[in-house]
Amino acid sequence: MRWIFFPLLVLIILSVVSSYSLATKYANKAYDDALEETALAVVGQVERTETGWKSANPYLASLVQKSSDPTDLIYYYIEDDQHQQVSGDARIKNNSLTEAGPTYYKTTVDDVEFKAVALSIPTQYGPLYVYLGESTNDRIELTREVLLTTLSHQLALLVLMLIILWFSIGRGLIPLDNIRHALEERLTLKNPALLDVSRAPREIESLVTALNNAFSKVDRLLKLKRQFVADAAHQLRTPLSAASLQLELAERAINTASLHKSHTQIRIALDHAIELVQRLLILADVSAVDSSMASMSRVDIQSLLYHQLDQFDVIAQKKQIDLRFASMSGNPLFIRGNAMSLNELMNTLIDNAIKYTPAQGSVQVTLKQVHDQISITVEDSGSGIPEEQRTLVTNRFYRGHPQQVEGSGLGLAIALEVLNTHHGSMTIHTSPTLGGCMITVLLPTNLN
Repeated sequence: MRWIFFPLLVLIILSVVSSYSLATKYANKAYDDALEETALAVVGQVERTETGWKSANPYLASLVQKSSDPTDLIYYYIEDDQHQQVSGDARIKNNSLTEAGPTYYKTTVDDVEFKAVALSIPTQYGPLYVYLGESTNDRIELTREVLLTTLSHQLALLVLMLIILWFSIGRGLIPLDNIRHALEERLTLKNPALLDVSRAPREIESLVTALNNAFSKVDRLLKLKRQFVADAAHQLRTPLSAASLQLELAERAINTASLHKSHTQIRIALDHAIELVQRLLILADVSAVDSSMASMSRVDIQSLLYHQLDQFDVIAQKKQIDLRFASMSGNPLFIRGNAMSLNELMNTLIDNAIKYTPAQGSVQVTLKQVHDQISITVEDSGSGIPEEQRTLVTNRFYRGHPQQVEGSGLGLAIALEVLNTHHGSMTIHTSPTLGGCMITVLLPTNLN
């Protein structure tokens, strides 16, 4: 509360000073007006005679003291136009009198401070000059009372404001405290649910939404991690067990031929394990790609395809496969996407087509734009995928093709993961021209 107490205290002090100044200003104004009225009343108690001005009220001198306090005094002095004394005590006189109106001044008589007024009163016999002063005790006492009253009221108001603020802030922080508890439970995995945005104060709704988005991403990454570990443990067991078995056979080999055969089988098992790990890592990478616009950039699909076709050209030539590419658009085709993931998509589709196409076969890659989507079709002259297996081949580690073709069973799973991230789609049919498999993927040109 210190951060708000001190500003409030400063505000209260400024308020007290301001209130005190205003109160004393108006109190002095009231006293000055009363002083002027008393001076006029005193002048009314003198009269003109043949010998000059004189006091008409024998009790006028009683104005000198108005209370039992010897310091609570009123002094007056009246003189005529010749500056001859008419009545009163000349010690209260001041030479600052002007003809323009009442003149207020301070003076001291017998070590007592007075606030006085000087007036010039016109008469038919010439002006009368009156000086009337009052000791400042009453004014000081009134000022003290105003200060103490104002200060006590302001301090009471400060205490009341602090109490109200204490309860208001405490009540206002209850939703934040609830969110803190929810965060603690979330971080300790006691409650995996997202934070309730509807129960958050309006000022931090965007913060809670951002936290929920972060939690969703973390949950997704943790799920991918668990999936990766589970897949790796399950799929690596077979090649590693095979390698271990072949190693035992190699240790028992009685001739060079048996030893060479075991070494060959060990190499095949290890190569399969290495390929499996590489594909699992690729799958983990493409699965971790965020579909938000922040992770996307402008990607030239045609350039990606040219790059992949150049890489697979040597492999296709070794199998005497006719690898062709046709673009139905004369201009480059761009989409907003993740270049790494899209590169893996093209790699997977072309690699599968060449891998499952027999020697002297054909692979055709076609690129075109269909409305607001880009279509990529890869077809081959291989054995194709039976219709009953087309919904299964995108599952992880499913292999519907003949087992003599080496593979990890992750290729189309990787492709589907990339398409899901880019809000794309994939269909599998039989190629009407080449007779083998035909896979067509559609990618939206704008993820918005």
